[in-house]
Amino acid sequence: MNEQTLRTAPGTRQWTILAVLGLVIVLASPFLYFLLIDIPSIRSTAWPTFVVMVDGIAIGVLAVTRDRRWRNRGLLIASTLLSATFALMFFIGGRLPAATMSEELATAPDFTLPDPGGKPVALSDALARGPVLLVFYRGHW
Repeated sequence: MNEQTLRTAPGTRQWTILAVLGLVIVLASPFLYFLLIDIPSIRSTAWPTFVVMVDGIAIGVLAVTRDRRWRNRGLLIASTLLSATFALMFFIGGRLPAATMSEELATAPDFTLPDPGGKPVALSDALARGPVLLVFYRGHW
């Protein structure tokens, strides 16, 4: 079939609608990540987002295999590029910078804080009993 026949063939509009639907699914999938960010396994892997993105791309591929017009191909390319952009932002942009430490920060200054029972505990007293691990909570817990 040539391009003119495809434009007038019955049922070709449905494949363009399907390609647009695939793009909309890919565009909406990062919002799924933010809706589910409180779940630790999803926050660290974003697997539901990538599953939905692959589904959107698969819908676009189906539309292109049925109707190969450039409009549908462009929508599929846009879906694929948006998915790749999100993956790059998630995996590369989300990395923490390399830790650097100066000599003056190698040892923590002495301080006193209350323990869970309210009794004051000094760092120097804890160090006298053995090694001490200081934990600082960072991020969304």
